[in-house]
Amino acid sequence: MGLVVGYVLAIPPGPIGMAAARSGLQHGVGSSRMLALGAGLFDVLYCFVAMTASAGIASWLQFDTSSSPVVLVAGFAVAIGVGAVGIYQFRNPVELAIDGATEAKRANGRPFVTGAAYALANLANPTFIPSLVVMSAYIMGLGLVGSSLSERSLFSVGFGLGNVLWLLTLVSIVLRFRSRLPQSTFLLIQRLMAATVIGFSIITGVRLALL
Repeated sequence: MGLVVGYVLAIPPGPIGMAAARSGLQHGVGSSRMLALGAGLFDVLYCFVAMTASAGIASWLQFDTSSSPVVLVAGFAVAIGVGAVGIYQFRNPVELAIDGATEAKRANGRPFVTGAAYALANLANPTFIPSLVVMSAYIMGLGLVGSSLSERSLFSVGFGLGNVLWLLTLVSIVLRFRSRLPQSTFLLIQRLMAATVIGFSIITGVRLALL
C-alpha cells in the first residue's frame, strides 16, 4: 500500500523530479539513483512522522517552523542552495549525447546530498506534514493500514520506495526518448526545468520570510 501511494503521489512534476532527470542526463542512471535515494530516505521519515501523528501522538511530533530560528536559518540556507543549483542548471544545459564513459561514471555522494536537500526543503511548506497526516489518517481510517509500529514502519518504507521508483521511472523515460528530441527543444526543456527549480527556491524563501 505504501509503495502504491508513494508512487502515485510522486507523479506530479516538482523540483526533485527535474533534478533527477537532469542528473541522469548529465551523469547517467547511477547518479540519478543516488539522488532519488537521498530524497526517498527523508520521504520515509516524513511518512513515519505523519503515520505516528495520525495514530494519536501528534502533540509530540508536530512543530512550528516559525518558533525556531535554527529551522528558519537552515531553511533559508537550503532555499539559497537550491536556487544556486537552478541558476547553474539554467546557464549550463547538458547536451543530448552522453558517451559511454559518462554513462558508466560511478555516482559519488553529491547526488545523494542533493536529493536530501530537496527533501529537506519540503519542511519550509507549513502544509506539507499536515497534508501527510491527513492522508495517513484517511488510509488508517479505511483500515488499509493498522496503527501498530510494524505496519506504520512498513507503510513508510513503502512510501519512500514508491517515491524513489517514480523518480527512476521518470529518468528512464527521459533517457529513452532523448534521441527523439531536437537539441533546441531539449535545451528549452532543460531551461524550463531549471526555472522550476529557481521558482521553488524563491517560493520557499518568501514563505520562510512570511513566517
